[in-house]
This record gives sequence, structure tokens and C-alpha cells, in this order.
Amino acid sequence: MVACTAKTPGKTENVQARKLNDSATVIWFRVKGLIYPKDSLKRSISLFKEAIHQDSSYRLAYHNLWNCLNDVGDYAQSEAVCTEWIDKHPDDTDFIIKRGILMEVLGREQQAEIDYNKVMHAVRKDPLPEIDQRLSPEDIQKAIARAYNLIILTKDKDEALKIMAELKKSFPGNSQVEAMNEKIRHLDRKEYLNGLVGYNN
Repeated sequence: MVACTAKTPGKTENVQARKLNDSATVIWFRVKGLIYPKDSLKRSISLFKEAIHQDSSYRLAYHNLWNCLNDVGDYAQSEAVCTEWIDKHPDDTDFIIKRGILMEVLGREQQAEIDYNKVMHAVRKDPLPEIDQRLSPEDIQKAIARAYNLIILTKDKDEALKIMAELKKSFPGNSQVEAMNEKIRHLDRKEYLNGLVGYNN
């Protein structure tokens, strides 16, 4: 849920696509803030789609459209958006895990496992740097994100809690690490996944 105002490195910015994405995001935020009625999301969805029509490589617009479709409960279109992006970018694990989460929440476990296995394969090929006091803030954030993803992929907290224990040991008293550790300790995986796609069964 971020309005894109910066250029993508190495890519010429499509100004019209950015403006469409930003306009859609403003409406979306106002719906979230209860300023606009929920049916205003139809306009956001239309603008995100137009941004993608203007620039089919606009990753952020795909991401925002996926989230917005989930907010209105249009999971068929949400799945289609993920698949469209993945077909063009088969190594984009962020979108593969998004689709896997959606499939699991909708009860399509076998399809979810296919996507989770692809992401897990990529995760194993990209180990975290050694966790010690030399980690940059960006690497700390990457480690925390990895912990959350492992909860999704492995369906338990063992590996995630090991990462957080190492972070706590290396960064005692770090408020971000402490807060994320507590969240992970008390996380209900099913509720977490449902929340990610706005699903109420």
C-alpha cells in the first residue's frame, strides 16, 4: 500500500502509469481510513489496472492491485493478477508466495504447496548472512522478513524463532527485534494468513 514516487533503477519511468497508481492509492488509503466508502475501491481497482495497461512492467501497481482485489474479496481476480505477473517473472518469489498464501487460505492446499516449495527452494539458495553485531539495519529487516516467511513456508515457528533468538543475542535491547520476537512467539499462523489476504471465513 505505497504510492510510487521514485523511478525504478535502470528503467525509464512511465509518468502516466505512476500518476494512475498514485491516484488509486490515495483513494485506497482514504477507504482504509474510513473517509471514503468501501465501494470507492472499484475506482482504485480500475486505476491500478489502467496503470498496468500503461506499463505492464510496473511491479508496484501489480502489488497494489493484488491487495486491493483482496480487500474487496475478489480472489479469482487476485489470483489472476499474481499468475499474470509470475508468468512474466517466474523467479519473483514475493508474488509466488502471495499466490501460495491465497491458495492455502482458499483451501487449495496442493496448489499452495507447489508455490511454497518453489519459494523454499529459492530461500535455501539464498542463506542469510551470519547474524552478529555487524548486521546492517537492512540485514536485520531481511532476517525478520525471512522469519515470517519461514512460518508461512514450513507451517511452524521453529526456524523463525531460531533466527529471532540469534537477533536478540546479537542486538540486546533492540526495540524492533524485541517487538518482532514477541509478535512471532504469539502469532497464530491461520489468522496471520487470513489477515494478509483479508479473508473472513
